Amino acid sequence: MMKKKKIGTKFMLMVGMATLLTLLGLLYFYIRHQEKNILEHNRRAQMQMINTAIQGLKTVMLSGSARNAEMYANSLKKVPEIIEFRILRPNGTEAFHDNLTIDAVNWRKGKELFPYKSQERTVAILESNDPDLLKVRARRKTTVYDHVDDQGRRLLTFLAPILFDLPCQNCHGNEKQVLGLIQLTTSLDGALKSITTTGKYAAELSFFAFIIMMALIHYGMRQHLEFPLEDICRTMERVRDGDLNQRILVQDSMELESVGATFNHMLSRLQANYLLMRKNETRLCTIMDNVNEAIITTDMNGIILTANRAVGDIFHHDSESLIGQNIDILIPVDIRDHHHKKIASYLAFHQNHVQGRIEQHLRGEVFVNREILGARKDDSLVSLELSITHVRMGEEVQFIATARDITQRKEAEEKLKRYSEQLETMVNERTKQLVHAERLATLGTFSAGMAHEINNPNSFIAGNIYFLKQFWQETQPVLEHTLARESHPRITAFMDEVDKTLDEIMVGSQRISKIVDSLKTYSKGGMETDRVQCRMSDPVKDAEILLSHRLKKGYRLQCDIPDDLVIYCDRQQMSQVFINLINNAIDALESSRHADKHIWIQCRLQERHYWIAVMDNGPGIPPSLIDKIFDPFFTTKGKTKGTGLGLAIVDGIIKDHFGQITAHSPATSAPMATEFLIILPTAELYHEHLEKKKSTAGNKKGIHMREKQI
Repeated sequence: MMKKKKIGTKFMLMVGMATLLTLLGLLYFYIRHQEKNILEHNRRAQMQMINTAIQGLKTVMLSGSARNAEMYANSLKKVPEIIEFRILRPNGTEAFHDNLTIDAVNWRKGKELFPYKSQERTVAILESNDPDLLKVRARRKTTVYDHVDDQGRRLLTFLAPILFDLPCQNCHGNEKQVLGLIQLTTSLDGALKSITTTGKYAAELSFFAFIIMMALIHYGMRQHLEFPLEDICRTMERVRDGDLNQRILVQDSMELESVGATFNHMLSRLQANYLLMRKNETRLCTIMDNVNEAIITTDMNGIILTANRAVGDIFHHDSESLIGQNIDILIPVDIRDHHHKKIASYLAFHQNHVQGRIEQHLRGEVFVNREILGARKDDSLVSLELSITHVRMGEEVQFIATARDITQRKEAEEKLKRYSEQLETMVNERTKQLVHAERLATLGTFSAGMAHEINNPNSFIAGNIYFLKQFWQETQPVLEHTLARESHPRITAFMDEVDKTLDEIMVGSQRISKIVDSLKTYSKGGMETDRVQCRMSDPVKDAEILLSHRLKKGYRLQCDIPDDLVIYCDRQQMSQVFINLINNAIDALESSRHADKHIWIQCRLQERHYWIAVMDNGPGIPPSLIDKIFDPFFTTKGKTKGTGLGLAIVDGIIKDHFGQITAHSPATSAPMATEFLIILPTAELYHEHLEKKKSTAGNKKGIHMREKQI
């Protein structure tokens, strides 16, 4: 096994590598900086030399001797630092090798000022289209470039323009801006040697600095890290052996002091947790002995390992006496053989199958949960709800069985079964009531058809009565004239009754028409599109017409509803509301002892709402029933008279119109006994509620569609 390195050694290696890389980086950048400075200094020196050479050349040329200028150029070539020095014409050829310039000056002056050379030759240093030559001529600035010659020397070449000055016009005129060029080539060997020397000294200095730094770091590591860490490790080893009273005392550095404080805090917490664990263990044993469920742990062979006090209470055994015995002592005799077979089968394929299941259920998942019968000490049976889970205790797998006495629950289930049967009977009764309500709905549909059939002959009767009345009005004067001459008492009496009879028939026909129209309106069934703006009194009048046959029997209906109150509603549904409320009031007044059986409908406008009160002076509603009257199928009229749907329908219609209805008994206005208070929005407020409802529905639809897309 490879020996592990100490943390100090690892730290030294990491710090050494980091320091070495840092020093190498700094050394590299320092040498590069020095190289740049030296080369720049060399370039500036050469530029000064070129400028000096150009000024000297111009001075010599102004003396009027081309020979002196050539000698001046040749003298510059002998400077040790200069490898090459040439004076070039603008076309790239070297000057002082032909008579072109001399001939041009002599021609310009008109006389021979300069002697001609006896031997001429053209020396082309640069091509006329050379990029560097063209750039210098165009920009009129010096160009610098470095290169390596055939001998491997690194050279630096300057190509500087000789610009036209005012004194030059005597010989060269003023048409040229660049009179020529100077090509100066110097060697960089001296500069490079200086750079190499500087780098060598810097490297040696960095090496000695690295050695000294590593020695200081090693000393600091030993004194302030390795020795304190060794003390900490020795303390931890003693804690590992069980001595929780150990503490670390390190004050050499803030970090190690923080580590020691943290470790000491951890030890304090560990001591506290250990004491708490012992306390919780005692508490857990107390809880286990005081729970109502029997909790038993066994090994894989069914041997009982632990049993709480509830085991003894349920099975009538001493809990401690069960430890070490087989679990089949708590199993009824008639199923023990079956239990033994199950255990044997379980152990047989444990390694191949059950072990995998145990690994899946080690999180505490229940894998057996059923109701069984257990055997008490006196061989009596007890109903139990059994749950079994697997747990791993180190390398051993154990089973935890939780058994609950469900004898009382079984009795409760029997009661629940009886209640279920009673509920089923009640559901059947309610179903019959629903069937009765359906029959009423069918009867309403049939009534609509009957109303149509009645309306046709009634229209025929009304037309004929109108014709008879007009005919009688024309015939009556003739009969009166005839009877004036002769006395016919019976005819006279008959004539007196004819007008009255025809008027009564006309009124009856009109009443039939109103009843038929109201019945047709009531039977249509409301839709959202059926809602219109109408007077608040119109639905009340519709209800009054349809219930006129009942109101005739000694009931007084008083309506205090201003005609200018306008509501937006489904008129048919709102008529149904008042029909149900008035009909219930009549039913209540049938058992009333009051001589004046009074139904009062009152309406007033308050804060954009209509407050409509339907009151009667009947016997009232008992307080115990006031909260149930709006429940579907709840009725106090008996099975033969009421369905229990009227007020539930009323409540639904009012809520659908953004309103609310409440019942009060006694009523708020004496001497009334019962009051149904309806609060409905005005037409303007109704439309505001409707827009808000549509907006909310649209938002929900959009959210639902986005959820489906997601």
